[in-house]
This record gives sequence, structure tokens and C-alpha cells, in this order.
Amino acid sequence: MLRLLLISGLLIAFLAIVFSLQNSIFIGVNFLFWQFRGSLALILLFTLALGVIAGILVCSPIVIKRNWKIASTTKKLKEMKRALADKDEVMVKQEKRIKYLEENLQLETSTTNHEQTKLQE
Repeated sequence: MLRLLLISGLLIAFLAIVFSLQNSIFIGVNFLFWQFRGSLALILLFTLALGVIAGILVCSPIVIKRNWKIASTTKKLKEMKRALADKDEVMVKQEKRIKYLEENLQLETSTTNHEQTKLQE
């Protein structure tokens, strides 16, 4: 992955150099009260950079909101897992209690049956 990023970066740098060499003519740009003269390549790269910055600024609230939702959902998931573990613990205790009560009930029933049998004799 890192190798792919390095190759992509070098390719983009190479293409930018070729672009600037092929578009080295000087032009003038007028925007409202601002005037600028420079090479076509630099002006185009500058406008590209401004577009990227504008795109990042537009997308950043969406990314921040998504990350906040992910963090919130992760927190809720941890709380739910903790609650489930607590419920499981209670369930295991209740199952042990039921087993204990069933064993005592069987002992009590067998003792009662044994006493009834002695009384009948």
C-alpha cells in the first residue's frame, strides 16, 4: 500500500513538471480588483489548490459528523455489551439457584414420600 502511494506521488509530481514545462507562457488574470501575471502552469496549479481547499472545507463538517456518530455508536455498543454481560451473569446465578432449588425440592419430595411410606406401614 505504501509502495503504491509512493509510486502515485512520484507519477503526479512527474506529470506536474511536464505540465509546467509545456505551459510556461505568461498570462494575465483579472479577478475583481486583483490583477496577476504569471505562467499558465502556476496559475492553473494555484486554482487547482484553491479548489482542493474549498472541497476539503465543504466536506469537513460531513466527516466530523460521521466520526462523531461512529464514536457515539461505539460508546453505545460498549455500554450494551457491558449490560449484556451483566444480564448473562445474573442469568447464570439464577440458573444455579434454580438447580439448587430443584435439588432441594427433590430431596424434600423424596423425604416426604419416605415418611408417608413409613406411616402407611
